[in-house]
Amino acid sequence: MLIMHPIRSSFEDCIKVNIVTIADWLQQEGWIILSWWALGTLAGAAALPYCVRFLRWLPDRGVIMARTLGLVLSGFSLWILVTVRVLQNTVIGIGLAWLVVIIVGGVLLRRLPPFDWRTWWREHRAAILTAELLFAAIFVLFCIYRAAQHDMSFGEKASDSMLIGSIMTSRSFPPEDAWLAGAPVVYYYFGQLFPAMLAMLSGVTNTAAHNLYSAMMVALAAQVSFGVGYNLVRWRGARRVTGVGFGLLSLIVVNVLGPMQVPLVEMPYQFTLAPDSYFEFWGQLDRLHTRGDGVEVSLLPGYSWTWGWWWHPANVMFDPAAPYSYMGDKVGIINEFPAFSYLVGEAHSHAVGFSVFLLLIGCGANLALACKRPRLPDMIFYGIVLGGMMFVITWNYPAGLLILVGGEVIRRLSQRRCLTWRDVRGVIGFALGLAAISLVAYAPFVVNVNPTYGGMVSNLYQGTQPQQLFLVMGTFLLLGAPFLIHQWRRTFSSGQARARFAWALGVLILLGLIAIMAVLAYHDLTRPYDSGYSATYGLAWIHPDTDMRPIYDFIIKARLDGIPTLVVMFAGLVGVLGILLPYPRGARRFPIRLQLPLAYAADNGYAVLLMGSAIGLLMVPEFFYYHDIGGVRSDTIFKVYLQAWLLFGIACVFGIYTLLVDRERRIARVNVRRLFAVFCVIVIVPNLIYMPAAYFSRSNIEVSYFTDHIVYTVDGGYTLATQDDYEALRCLSALAGQDEVTVASGVWSETGNGGLFTDYRGQTDGRVGSVTGLPTLIGVGFHEIIWRTYPTFRDIIGTRWEDTRTLYETPDINVAREIIRRYSLDYILYGQMEQVWYGEAGMQKFIDAGFPVVCEAGVSRVYRTY
Repeated sequence: MLIMHPIRSSFEDCIKVNIVTIADWLQQEGWIILSWWALGTLAGAAALPYCVRFLRWLPDRGVIMARTLGLVLSGFSLWILVTVRVLQNTVIGIGLAWLVVIIVGGVLLRRLPPFDWRTWWREHRAAILTAELLFAAIFVLFCIYRAAQHDMSFGEKASDSMLIGSIMTSRSFPPEDAWLAGAPVVYYYFGQLFPAMLAMLSGVTNTAAHNLYSAMMVALAAQVSFGVGYNLVRWRGARRVTGVGFGLLSLIVVNVLGPMQVPLVEMPYQFTLAPDSYFEFWGQLDRLHTRGDGVEVSLLPGYSWTWGWWWHPANVMFDPAAPYSYMGDKVGIINEFPAFSYLVGEAHSHAVGFSVFLLLIGCGANLALACKRPRLPDMIFYGIVLGGMMFVITWNYPAGLLILVGGEVIRRLSQRRCLTWRDVRGVIGFALGLAAISLVAYAPFVVNVNPTYGGMVSNLYQGTQPQQLFLVMGTFLLLGAPFLIHQWRRTFSSGQARARFAWALGVLILLGLIAIMAVLAYHDLTRPYDSGYSATYGLAWIHPDTDMRPIYDFIIKARLDGIPTLVVMFAGLVGVLGILLPYPRGARRFPIRLQLPLAYAADNGYAVLLMGSAIGLLMVPEFFYYHDIGGVRSDTIFKVYLQAWLLFGIACVFGIYTLLVDRERRIARVNVRRLFAVFCVIVIVPNLIYMPAAYFSRSNIEVSYFTDHIVYTVDGGYTLATQDDYEALRCLSALAGQDEVTVASGVWSETGNGGLFTDYRGQTDGRVGSVTGLPTLIGVGFHEIIWRTYPTFRDIIGTRWEDTRTLYETPDINVAREIIRRYSLDYILYGQMEQVWYGEAGMQKFIDAGFPVVCEAGVSRVYRTY
């Protein structure tokens, strides 16, 4: 139900928030929030035996992370059983799939060795109860935020809603693509399976499920980050209160912090405290001019910030554009961070994957802290979780595999005090086994998935400037460096490492990255000239007759700008290698055996591993990237940087604990320790400004730019179509259900490109699939090209655009019937948009032929063709 609330246009008005309005909304839709909390709790309860069995080396035995694990296991159970045709994707099928998880868990629980549960509960109940309260509070708060900010016409929300709806309306997997009837979804959609399951069990629409899960994914990521931070600290022997405290700090650093751009750039810009030269130093091209009048939002009494300011902290990087390209001199590159992703509210794969990636970090910690080597059941468990990460967002798979394998290396080093050829073979076997299990377990997805638009290309001249990297990752660089330096000194003072070996390994990795870049560059340079390829950042767009000398000068200059960044990253990587891989003075050959204990315990080593993995991820896009639809490295940067953010966040909090609290490893001098504590506060506190300011600005102020009232509802489907079209489509959704039907909707393109880039935002051709999940003859071509590549997409659609327009425009019912027969169309939407585009003349033939109207709302009608 839609609950109206007068707009709050100032900070003072926000303080006087209308509690009655929110209470009225909760009375109408609160049962949905309660049902989703209950279903998430049930999934977590079903996963408890798996936590206790496979995550037993963590102090809390992984219980705090059970909800996310439960969704992964129940989702995998449903997906695989439906894929092999044992079950159907119905409410009953979901219930049976969850029952399988519970039964297998019960078998595992009976085979567990004796365990003192009372002692365990007394030791960890404070953390578990805190985690549960945090999950509930964050879920409810973000549901309120999503209810006030439920618009789904922004960003990727329409496509995510379509994927959720496609899953809900498909009885088998892979689901049928609602934007391309007759074709399966070839994108990773496991993250959208989670809300689809919960929506089918609770009886809500796919559009409501999108907003509900965009709230739940925040609560899940917060809960898992709390659990990982808590476990690492408690394993070291910290007290209960200390463990809870650093668990909360992990939650804040990972999920709440904004980037350095906010205190260093955004605040000086908004308060006009710095000249253009200051912003030019930071490379902020969009902040080089004084503020204009425009639309402003009041954040504090007497102060106003520019409308949409919250977007700029996620767009601080500007890459040089290639000479002669159509992009101009510079190209903006997006660099998302969790607080920004939560603010936008997309249930997109990268955001849904936060909690699963953090779960993998927890699994890696469990491996590193284990007292025994993982056996086959353990590897199957890790493989299913790792494969689930691949299915949620494939970008995170390599880093997830690296974390798990690194955890096994840390375990062997910390226990055996050596690394022999047998250990090397064991680690390689473990890595290959994990990869094989994950690929086999999710083989139907691996076989069906289609590579997205481009491929890997070399990064010849997009060097990241150090100032811009600092604005994004500066918090972690400042917090992590003291921990790495401290650990480096401990390692070298013990005589167990030497710089020469670490530098040699670092140079070897660097040469490997350069070699990959060179191979990709050679492939790019030898590609036949194609003006259509001009979007790429490579050099294949250059005409063969072009003078290359100025281009080579440009490449060298652009590369030199990014050298300081590479130097810092390389130094950090060498430091990590020197700490993790012991090579004592005097050692001459492999294997290496240590006469003294390692300079680090398993938990310290694992934190260093996380930092090293984050540094490695930041280095990758400096050498190559995945070519997206725009030909830039934006897609690679924001997905890789998000992974690095999560890794850095967990590692830095553990580093703070080590330097300040740990009795054996903390900074020796009290004054220095106090100074470091003050330093941490100075670094962290200013970056806490982003989330409250941005959320207040977006949900309470900026909405006034479009309306005089806030509408409270978790179902934002009505923002995807006109009111008449939305009501007609909801009627059609209830009528068709999970029947295998195909719907036709109008396609219009004023640019004459056949609808290729028709915008679906607000009442256009993607609205049927986004609102209902029912397969549409043709929907949004832009996304389909990204998912399938242009040639494949063109082969599939054939003449669908032309035939759709003919279906609506022709006055001849026989021509229309031929098109209906060719594509097996079951329903035809003639809504407000179709009437605007084609007029009433196109509808008359359906009336004269006696096509029954099965749904009608205002001027919108849905005709049945049989």
